[in-house]
Amino acid sequence: LVRGVALGERGDTTLALTQFEKAVAVNAYSVNAITYLAMMQYQLKLYSQALDNYNKLAELRPQDPFVFINRAITRYNLDDLRGCMSDLDQALRLDPKSKMAYQNRGILRAESGDLNNAADDFSHALALDPSDDITLFNRANVYLQLGEAANALQDFNIIIAKHPDFGPAYQQRA
Repeated sequence: LVRGVALGERGDTTLALTQFEKAVAVNAYSVNAITYLAMMQYQLKLYSQALDNYNKLAELRPQDPFVFINRAITRYNLDDLRGCMSDLDQALRLDPKSKMAYQNRGILRAESGDLNNAADDFSHALALDPSDDITLFNRANVYLQLGEAANALQDFNIIIAKHPDFGPAYQQRA
């Protein structure tokens, strides 16, 4: 397992993957080995294989919100949007203060046209971390789509004040 981590850090993802597969073969219930294997498979865009391992992790660690967030992101890349939403909902049941789950669910909802709930999710994430400018930018764009120009302008102005060279905020504000 350690060798796989070192190889991955050096950028040798193929050999790292082999090491993680060997670690899982030695102990099929090693949460660490399965986690590293799933993460490497995801990095290599082996999404179906990564999903299989995140499914195993969900069985082994059903109370771990990060398992469900990672599985949701993997499902998203497999166009399983319903499964993705279900996993993000589960992550938030397990940890109602998961900024990452709120952010990802907000993005998913915005992409699917559920703009009011997307804005709410971004607002929840910002309540947990007010300094998250990417989430603030996402919420501003959702506000624009909702026709809430004053709220969008307020968010864009905050971003511009903090990052005067951030062109997309100026473009959207215009």
